[in-house]
Amino acid sequence: MTAVALRVSDIVTVYGYFRTKGFTDISVAGLESSARHVAATMPFLEGLKRGIIDLSRLDLNEDDYVEEFYLPGFLGMGGFETCFKLCGGIGIVAFNGKDTVTAETLRALCESEGRADSLSLHPGMPESFV
Repeated sequence: MTAVALRVSDIVTVYGYFRTKGFTDISVAGLESSARHVAATMPFLEGLKRGIIDLSRLDLNEDDYVEEFYLPGFLGMGGFETCFKLCGGIGIVAFNGKDTVTAETLRALCESEGRADSLSLHPGMPESFV
């Protein structure tokens, strides 16, 4: 297993633990480079309320992250774009994406999937997180 696969596995494990303890209103958050791990994990977290994603280090339009985010088969399945497509009813709060191609790509992706209302974009970190 790669280091990235282990981090993704850790997120799934912790999420599963809280679900077994009866928690249902669970959100996962990824700041800076950990946003990649959270984005890759969100589709696998059944019943997830929302994913909070820092767009400052997440570019949906480039594959340059492969060296530091090596997850076998990830690009073959469509990378982060596919992850967001598979999120279904999960709310996505994305921040630090002001004037980035990623924010616009994410907005267009959610709109094309008929779930524009599940996306909340913020230019900086939302006050409620501080």
